[in-house]
Amino acid sequence: MATLDDSLRLLSAVPWFDNLTARDLLALGHGGNEPAAPSSALDHLRAIERAGLLLREGRSCRIVEPLRSDLRQALYADDARTYWQALRVFSRHAENGLNSDLLSVMGEHGSRLNVEVVRTAANEDDGAAFDRLVDRVRASDLGRERQDSAVAAELLESYLFKRDRRVEFLRGLHLWLTDNKAAARNSFELVLKDHRVDKASAISAHLVGVHLYSDGYLSDAEAMLRKAVEQLEAFEDRRGLAMTLTTLGRLQRDLYREHPKPEILDQAVATLEEAVAQARQSMPPDPRLECQPLVSLAQTLVLARRFDEALGEAERAVTLAPDGEMGVWSRSILAGMLRELGRYDEARAVIEDARMIARRDGVADRSFARLLNVSAASERRAGDLRTARRFARESMSLGIRLRDQRHVAHASHTLASVLLDMALESRTDAARAAALLSESEGLLLDAQQVLAEFRNSSGVEMVESTLRRLNEVRRTIGGESGED
Repeated sequence: MATLDDSLRLLSAVPWFDNLTARDLLALGHGGNEPAAPSSALDHLRAIERAGLLLREGRSCRIVEPLRSDLRQALYADDARTYWQALRVFSRHAENGLNSDLLSVMGEHGSRLNVEVVRTAANEDDGAAFDRLVDRVRASDLGRERQDSAVAAELLESYLFKRDRRVEFLRGLHLWLTDNKAAARNSFELVLKDHRVDKASAISAHLVGVHLYSDGYLSDAEAMLRKAVEQLEAFEDRRGLAMTLTTLGRLQRDLYREHPKPEILDQAVATLEEAVAQARQSMPPDPRLECQPLVSLAQTLVLARRFDEALGEAERAVTLAPDGEMGVWSRSILAGMLRELGRYDEARAVIEDARMIARRDGVADRSFARLLNVSAASERRAGDLRTARRFARESMSLGIRLRDQRHVAHASHTLASVLLDMALESRTDAARAAALLSESEGLLLDAQQVLAEFRNSSGVEMVESTLRRLNEVRRTIGGESGED
């Protein structure tokens, strides 16, 4: 039987333990050849508890912090072999089922995540263990995936006492999900340098491809995305395939815009159709997973001038996404298509639906912000200045929430133009007209400054033209009211 000090170190290796797990952990103190006697294990647990070093939750226990972290590190430094054996003991007991007290302490989700992290740490050469951890993190919704990737990276590094490629991948995933794309790409490239093929390498290849694509390196991005597809096919990872093929299809659509050859567009359509098929076969079923390739397929079919099919796919996407960011985005695309086809009343109804979802769910979506701005300009040309003002204000507000200064400047210009027209409408009410002109001028001057900072010369010229028109309107209204 291990000494009391040895017992403390062995029990500190794992996050939680019950009596059976403690018995097998303490057996490692004399080589693990036979289980510790239950009475001896319990005696040590009672002694540790009397010393105030044991935290107990029902049948689950752990050594108190910070002692646990110090002893765990000491065990790893002095006897790494026993340390890894202790982690495997915990994993084996967890595999046989966590007791209800542990689930209540850590929660169902937290318990499973911790178990997968410990199993991964304890089995460095077991790629399947790490794949399960990756699947566990990815199975979460977006908000939880951000949190889980950070927690898993921190926990795994703490158990390994180093940052290896597995930690680097989880860290990169968290960076990516929190919009630190360049830093994430550095992590993913480190993962890919290993040349090992697993789910982490496939996802890394996909996201490096996405980053290359966003930077305009289409050929390099296409090669990386095809590498990701090949690896995901080997794993029969339908969820990953749906997402990666969607990116590849969008890229092929952009290649068609650069080199308008029918075969390139046909390839883009075929790739996106395959993405939809993979999403439908993904388990467990996830209607939102199907929504993204459907929308991208609809946009690509518009380029192919297959308008009825395009609308059908966009409408199906809308039915799959009743709320949240995906609901707003899919409706933005459908409304834009309807507007381009001259079906303004239908487009307006879809926009109103998207506005309701955005307000209810607190969604700030770039495509919706742009659609509102374009729709505001369209309503202004149609003479519905009240609707135009409402759309332009909401577009500007979304841009502010998204911290997209360039969009805010363009939406400000649209709103200023609407207010200018409203001032002309109100010219018989000099005070109201003057207030509208003053607000319009302030918006234009702000937009001019921002666009100049972005060196957007065409945008600056557009604003300056509207400022000249504002001065003309001011003189006209002043002349009609008899002012000097």
